[in-house]
This record gives sequence, C-alpha cells and structure tokens, in this order.
Amino acid sequence: MDVTTKLAIDRFFGKEPQEDSTTISPFVRAKKQLEFLTSQSDAESLAVLTCFNILAIADLLSLCITADLKHKKTSNRLKQFLQVQMKCTASESYYLYKYRNALVHTCGNYAFDDRREIDLRFYNDESLVTLIAVKGRSTVLVNTLKLNERLNIGIENTYSTILRDKFILDNFLKINKKFGFISLS
Repeated sequence: MDVTTKLAIDRFFGKEPQEDSTTISPFVRAKKQLEFLTSQSDAESLAVLTCFNILAIADLLSLCITADLKHKKTSNRLKQFLQVQMKCTASESYYLYKYRNALVHTCGNYAFDDRREIDLRFYNDESLVTLIAVKGRSTVLVNTLKLNERLNIGIENTYSTILRDKFILDNFLKINKKFGFISLS
C-alpha cells in the first residue's frame, strides 16, 4: 500500500492530527458529535441521539466496506456489518436495524416487526447487563453504553480490514472519493 493511500485511510478515521486542516471526514465529524453526546447528561433524549449517531456511524462504515450505495440493500449491509465488525448476534443486529429504522423514519421509538407482525417500542436502559433485552412481545431495551463499546470494536475492525484486504481497500477508496471531506469553516 502506498503512503498516499495509507494517509487517506488514516485521515478518514482521524488517526492523523488534523489541527491545521480546514476539512474533516464525515466519520470524524460523526465521531466528534458522538463524543459530545456521550459527555452530556444521561437524559433519555441524549441517549436516543447517541444511539442514532452510533447507528449512523455503523451505516457509514458498512458503506466503506461494501461501497454499495443502493438504498434497497441497507438492511443486509448494515446487519452484516453489525454482526461481522461489531460482533453483534443475529438477533441483536435485527433489533438494532429496527431501532435504526425507528430513529430515521419516525424520529422516535416505534418500528414494525415484520417477522412477528407486531409493533415494537425501543427504550434506552444503561443498567442492562446485555446490549439488547426484549421484554414481553413488543418492548426492546437497548444499552447505549454497550452499543458504544461495540461501535468502537467495529471501528477498529473496519480500520484493520481496510488495511489488510485489497478488495475492501478499493471499496473504501471509492466511498472516500464520493463522500470527500467536510469544511470546518
């Protein structure tokens, strides 16, 4: 791998100091927003925004691996990322995808479970021992702290995968070129 390519990867992931730069990658911007959210109070609204941000970062990183911008494949792409890179179970990835849909499409905690044809309600609960807990038929609890830990695992796994896999590197370079960098001014 040439130096320019490695620098592009490191710049996207924020591994290189950016003090004099006037632009940042979408990933670094989202990560900074996440750091801000997690440093705030543990109010429910902040937990929801934190989960939204975490799942958006996971979606962005899944694009870096696949370079597939077709909207109809979001479900498979994101669930695979959650399982492979973030080490979620199939069940956890299913509910996290549903939670992502609730946050994106209803700006809240409601999603429809097409497997069981029931309504789902998502709530954040940082006291959980697990990442996800399903209570009754329709209540899904998500531990924001554990989700953030899994995201950090996913970030490191994605970074190392890009560095060692030529096919994934090519996909990353396609996406990085399309997304570019965001101006700080």
